[in-house]
Amino acid sequence: MATTTIVCAQAIFTSVRTPMGEGYRIIAASRGLRAGDKQRITRNSPSHDSLCTAAAGSDEYAGCAASVYPIGDGRVSVSLSCPAGAEHTGRGGQRVYTHIVVLSQEDLETHAASNPFTVLRAMVAMKLHAPQLNPPGVLDDLELAIDDRPVVREGAIAQPPLTTAWGGHCLESLLDGRKIVVNLAQPWIDSGEAMWLGLPGPMRVRMSLSVGLRFSVGRCHNLMLIHDDQGVTQKRVTGQDVAYLEPNANNEPTADDTPWLMFVKRHWTRGDLTELSTRTARPYSQFDSDGRERIGKIFNEQDLVGETEITELLTIARRRLVEPECKVEAECTADLVTTVQRELLKRIAIAPWQESSAYWGNLVELNRGSEESRLFVRPLIERVFDSTANDRSEEAARRALDLCADDGADWERELIDRVLTRLVALTGDADTEQLATISEVGRRWRQVRPTCPIVDEIVQRCASPAPTNTRV
Repeated sequence: MATTTIVCAQAIFTSVRTPMGEGYRIIAASRGLRAGDKQRITRNSPSHDSLCTAAAGSDEYAGCAASVYPIGDGRVSVSLSCPAGAEHTGRGGQRVYTHIVVLSQEDLETHAASNPFTVLRAMVAMKLHAPQLNPPGVLDDLELAIDDRPVVREGAIAQPPLTTAWGGHCLESLLDGRKIVVNLAQPWIDSGEAMWLGLPGPMRVRMSLSVGLRFSVGRCHNLMLIHDDQGVTQKRVTGQDVAYLEPNANNEPTADDTPWLMFVKRHWTRGDLTELSTRTARPYSQFDSDGRERIGKIFNEQDLVGETEITELLTIARRRLVEPECKVEAECTADLVTTVQRELLKRIAIAPWQESSAYWGNLVELNRGSEESRLFVRPLIERVFDSTANDRSEEAARRALDLCADDGADWERELIDRVLTRLVALTGDADTEQLATISEVGRRWRQVRPTCPIVDEIVQRCASPAPTNTRV
């Protein structure tokens, strides 16, 4: 997360009377905007009576509306609209003023975490929602300071007016490629950001949205958050390829969540939009349904590591260490495996020695797997022995037999030497029963290490124990 200054083209769209004409049009623009760009901006900018009456978001937006849409050639338009005094034509109502910035899709992805709401906040910080009704006809390019951290109020999507269940239903519709109008009282902008962050970053930079603007067939976006208190929009939507959704806490949708939705909803419920943004903004090369669900499963397993049994964690690690993944999935998998290893190290350090018998076979199996598996399991095996083997040296030496192999790594040989050396020390204060157990372990080790000096010492001490070592 960082603040970066990016250079954007800009334009102003509103209604003023000038020697050049009157009515809603682009009254000022940067030189870099071409005729086709201006046509798309004009088509998507709101005119008279296009603002919803309720407040669109939190205090800093001061009743503003907003829209985001691609304009071609790898560029994205982000606009902020607000009332700007009385309409001068005599039609009544408020004049609508819109300030537009145009940035590259690459800048949006790289510096804004694919989150256009950070651009909106930067526009508000520069007071671009303060109307300029007499600007110069040619505007300089704009230097916009972008802070890519999402700022969404607690409860923006987990509480009314848009509950987590309804938010999930809306998000599922967007993921399926449907255009939706969502009728909310407020706050549109906060709820819109939370929902938008639930989309994979590469997907959302290709989509469009509006908040606080009345529905128009001419500027029909993927997501439209509105306030339709009179039901006018519902009538307009009829017959269009648009779903009209009216969230109601008394009639919440019920459906089985996909892995991706489970992951997103968990962040909504926690109010953790920063981590959600980090995860969803990654440059996924596969963000279709199958790709999303694979990533969703990885994230769910990672988030639930603290609630998962040790044997299941080892099963997850074994499966994830061998699965072929594309680049971003491989990075997500690596994060999951690291989280699993960290959790296992923490638990094994305090687990009783007897408990390790339940998962010792899993550790040995991983140690016989790929190079990645051996690197993963090495610190776990060392932790098993180092945390409890002083109290159970005989059992530790018996288990260490599972690590003995002709092509064993140096760390395995060093670990075995430490375990056997502890067993030598134990013979100095062992009773007859313990010596019998140690002798049995020593004979087994002689079969696999017939020339090992430490094993020779164990066998010799058990064969001729000092009289003081025998307890009656």
